[in-house]
Amino acid sequence: MIKTSPNKKLISLKRQPLVLLIFSSISFLLILCRLIFLQLLNYESFKKMSDENRIRLIASQPIRGRILDKNGYVLADSRVKYSLIIKPQSVNKSNWEKHKSIISNLLNIDSNVIQKKYSDGLKNQKLSVIILDDLNVDQLIKFKENEGNLISFEIATKLIRNYPYKSLAAHVIGYTQPITELEYKFLSKNGYKLNDLIGRTGIEYVYEDFIRGEWGGEMVEVNSLGKFQRSLGLRPPVQGNDIELTIDLNLQLVAEEVLKDKKAGAIIVMDPRDGAIRAMSSKPTFDLNFFSKDFKPEKEYNNLFNSTEKTFI
Repeated sequence: MIKTSPNKKLISLKRQPLVLLIFSSISFLLILCRLIFLQLLNYESFKKMSDENRIRLIASQPIRGRILDKNGYVLADSRVKYSLIIKPQSVNKSNWEKHKSIISNLLNIDSNVIQKKYSDGLKNQKLSVIILDDLNVDQLIKFKENEGNLISFEIATKLIRNYPYKSLAAHVIGYTQPITELEYKFLSKNGYKLNDLIGRTGIEYVYEDFIRGEWGGEMVEVNSLGKFQRSLGLRPPVQGNDIELTIDLNLQLVAEEVLKDKKAGAIIVMDPRDGAIRAMSSKPTFDLNFFSKDFKPEKEYNNLFNSTEKTFI
């Protein structure tokens, strides 16, 4: 049997407070380091995260500048598109069947289509679902006249690019398309948002920075449940600059008419006095409004991008 001497026991007891002190000191230092990291070194990051949890931005689209001919005629502008939507998670189920039937008869929409979109929206937890896209004036008036009986449905507005003369000077004017996720990674720092419009060809592309405008919106405060508390301020969107071309609409229309019955060809009209281009037409051409559609029919898409006629050249 091994016996422990009284002296060794005494030394062990004396060391215990020292060990406890060292352990407490190390723990305190670790906590202090963590506090320094959170409060000083990473303060801005955590403050931003905290603000984003209670502040929401209701964004407002910028209005792209117009493209005009030399006399001020509009060749490209923006128009409001009206869409019929529902917010599946907010629909009052007790009134749903009644409202669905009314809107189906009013706007001649298959009730089964409405139900499927509603069910899919619930299943996929979507905040909003488009029932009917790009309402015409008659449909919009009918809805507004019966809006009080259709509280399950709403009208959403969206700005889209509009080309009044469709295919006129298409290769000169160019078109816009939403940016891709890959583009967003490096364009977000320039104020672009996901699915924001960007010029792809022609004037729309070359003068993108000049005519695109700036996003605006309203900052609102919400509580922990995401419910609105108060508005923190409104900043209206900034409209882009208009750009005036040397193109003369009347001469452009003549050039387009000359090529109307031709399979292919190109016409350039130049003012000999100053070298200004007054008309520039190319055949085959395409309707610029095709690119403003949310849904692009496969047949139209193939005619443009898979055609042997090389429409975009």
